[in-house]
Amino acid sequence: MQEPATTRRRGGATTGKMHFYIATTSGWQTQMRRLTLALAVVALAALAYLSLRSSSNVDQVRWIPHWLGHWADHNGVIRNTVALFAVGLLVFTLIGRRWPHLLALAVFATALEVAQFWIPSRVFDALDIVASLAGVALSWLAVLAAHRLFARPRP
Repeated sequence: MQEPATTRRRGGATTGKMHFYIATTSGWQTQMRRLTLALAVVALAALAYLSLRSSSNVDQVRWIPHWLGHWADHNGVIRNTVALFAVGLLVFTLIGRRWPHLLALAVFATALEVAQFWIPSRVFDALDIVASLAGVALSWLAVLAAHRLFARPRP
């Protein structure tokens, strides 16, 4: 008689019986996942475009509302915090709130600021990196707090 196969569950505990968990997703769930991923990619691409263009004047970008561009142009470093907070909320809500997501967005934000060093009409400023990382961290904490506040209790 054969011994039952042991499998590892989450948390590292072993069991004497083999359990198969089949992750099934319906067509609409797959489409929603693709849509959320596309939305996050568009937000990150927009952030990259605004960070790496030759002019830092956001008011000149046609697809940004005038009032928002005007506010951004008059609030220098704070706009980095607000922009990364908004993108972070979107990414952490739609993609996930685990630490690799936090690390990836932090590296992305830092890389965008460092890349401005090589753009002749832009100025590299370490304070911009601090402001960007503050926006990322605040958005991660906000999504984490909202999840804990509104999460359904486990049975």
